[in-house]
Amino acid sequence: MSDIGETPRRGEADRLRRLARGAYKSGDYEISIRFFSELVALPLGEGEALRAERAHDEFDLSTVLLRLGRSEAAAAPLRRAREASPDDPRVLLKLGQVLSR
Repeated sequence: MSDIGETPRRGEADRLRRLARGAYKSGDYEISIRFFSELVALPLGEGEALRAERAHDEFDLSTVLLRLGRSEAAAAPLRRAREASPDDPRVLLKLGQVLSR
């Protein structure tokens, strides 16, 4: 399996991402947090595209946490998103907003 799209880990990541986003859209924020937390706990593969994807997942997790008023908890995934994608302006802006509260 040389293509990252064919790996079982990739399939699990896609499944968790769909579940997390679906729960968020339906207002099930605690369930969304659970799925996003499982997603970002998966081992990260190699490559810039996967780091950017991980940053996006961490950003989404922070969004759900902020939706529930958990600013302190939202800082950790935003810091991890910054590590994965240090030049992403969305991450930098939201992290600054969270840390200034």
